[in-house]
Amino acid sequence: MPLPLGESFIVDAVVSPADASNRNIIWGSDNPSVAAVNQHGVVNGVSVGQAVITATTEEGGFSATCTVNVYIPVSGISITDGPVLLPLGESTTLTAEISPADATDKTVIWSSSASSIASVDSNGTITGHDVGSALITARTVCGNFTDTCLVNIVIPVTGVSIDGSNHLLPINTSMGIQAHITPNDATNQTLHWDSSNPSAASVDEHGTVTGHTAGETEITTTTADGGFTASTTVSVIIPVTNISLTENTLLLPHHESHTLTADATIQTIHWMSSDSSVVSVDSNGIITGHSLGSAVITATTENGGFSDVCLVTVVTPVTGVSLTQNAKSIYIYQTSPLTAVISPLHATNQMLH
Repeated sequence: MPLPLGESFIVDAVVSPADASNRNIIWGSDNPSVAAVNQHGVVNGVSVGQAVITATTEEGGFSATCTVNVYIPVSGISITDGPVLLPLGESTTLTAEISPADATDKTVIWSSSASSIASVDSNGTITGHDVGSALITARTVCGNFTDTCLVNIVIPVTGVSIDGSNHLLPINTSMGIQAHITPNDATNQTLHWDSSNPSAASVDEHGTVTGHTAGETEITTTTADGGFTASTTVSVIIPVTNISLTENTLLLPHHESHTLTADATIQTIHWMSSDSSVVSVDSNGIITGHSLGSAVITATTENGGFSDVCLVTVVTPVTGVSLTQNAKSIYIYQTSPLTAVISPLHATNQMLH
């Protein structure tokens, strides 16, 4: 007979025959420090353990026994873990605390509301089988007390990336920064955004960046799950409205170089030659003549796509001129031609005045 510590119950003894003259019973306990009994058959639980209660008839000495097990009963149970996020395919063990801590029978039975999503074994170990939620219940054998824990099976985030490492943003305009969570079917797709220089460009919770003043900032996104980060640089610029080359035609001596200058509101310019075998141009606008002829040099702004051109003609320059005669006598009213020789003989411009 189970008996909670500190409680009592009455043992019912039946004397046969029912009409016996002496129905008096003598009560006794073989271990009164565990369970004591008075002469009315009332048994009191004194300490945890086992005792045998004996009822003996006063007449004839007939006896019967009852085994009493005194125990500390369970008064409650609590699962110490809060709502659990468990990666798909992984396991974790829940902990259940029994009250009081010295309860005699601490046996707990575990169950799941959706074993196909999250199963639980007899030790409280849960395993995620499919994405979703399940309610895990811990129930005490003693007293039938229960507590529950919500388990969410998730696909965890393993990383995040941002499209592009550098972005140009005209002042007073906005642009969206695209971030990609890995894997793409991760359960929690929440991202937090931050700007290292919000006075230049701010970013909202959707990754939309707005330029306020010319300058540079680093935009960083952080995953809510796992705290993974990725960053990109945004340069806020005053947009290009025009570009103008200071020279639109140029005679360039063969094998010599010259620097073209562009007047633009931003100096990120791409240079191109229509014929690099005649005139080449580098990223700084330095042109070099390689062979006689003409080529068009185009300067195009990276921002806005504005352009201007310069026609460059590669020539063999004149280095000198001489007359075939240093002195000549002629009569009055007489004409006589003089012959001039340009150096070098293959100079491009042979015109004389």
